[in-house]
Amino acid sequence: MAVVSKTAAAVPTKQTLSTNRVIALSAIITLIVVVGSGVFAKGLIAQLILSGKVLTKKQAASDTLQRNLDARQALQANYAALGTASSLVLNALPNTPDFSGLSSLMESLSAQSGVQLRSIAPSQTAAPTQSGVAAVGSSNTTPSSSSLSQAATSGSSSNEQRQAQGQPSAQPPQVYAFTATVVGSYASLLQFFSHIQLSARPIRVTDISLTGGNAQLTADMTLTTYYQPAASLKPQLETVK
Repeated sequence: MAVVSKTAAAVPTKQTLSTNRVIALSAIITLIVVVGSGVFAKGLIAQLILSGKVLTKKQAASDTLQRNLDARQALQANYAALGTASSLVLNALPNTPDFSGLSSLMESLSAQSGVQLRSIAPSQTAAPTQSGVAAVGSSNTTPSSSSLSQAATSGSSSNEQRQAQGQPSAQPPQVYAFTATVVGSYASLLQFFSHIQLSARPIRVTDISLTGGNAQLTADMTLTTYYQPAASLKPQLETVK
């Protein structure tokens, strides 16, 4: 009887161990499923957030493109309304230094003023960023030369104001420096400086040296003008994170 009792008692113990193993295995599998589901859910949420950001950026780009298209139509209409004055606008602020056009302009202003343009060349020094004070230095300089210096530089502020009235652009207007030498009488030089101040293309005299007498003065000048680099319309790519 004792032997049978021990065998009967051992059977439930084995069943209990088998049941515990099943429960443990089920718990492990459940844990793996839960963790995997959490990782998957986290990745899915991150993807949904990223997709939302992409859609927002695409909508902003679409809105910007539409505003640019509307602005282009308005710009075309305004430009067409200028008529013959449109060429004047292009000459006033070219998209390159246009030294040949600048030379032609200086020759025309010289001829209109009755002075002789001896030379014109690009400046080898950096263009000044602030208003220069005209330098008048020579033992032969007449007392009236200071008046010519003031006349040469008095148009700088008005030229800068006209330049500042332009519409904002991707790149700011660039300064282009050049030198020129003209010869003429005192009255003709005054007329020449007046024509520079009133020219369609903004020109400022940053330095001037006068030699000679009232009948014939030689003006060696350093001048600056401006040009507007062409705007870039290439699309830009942005990484959304």
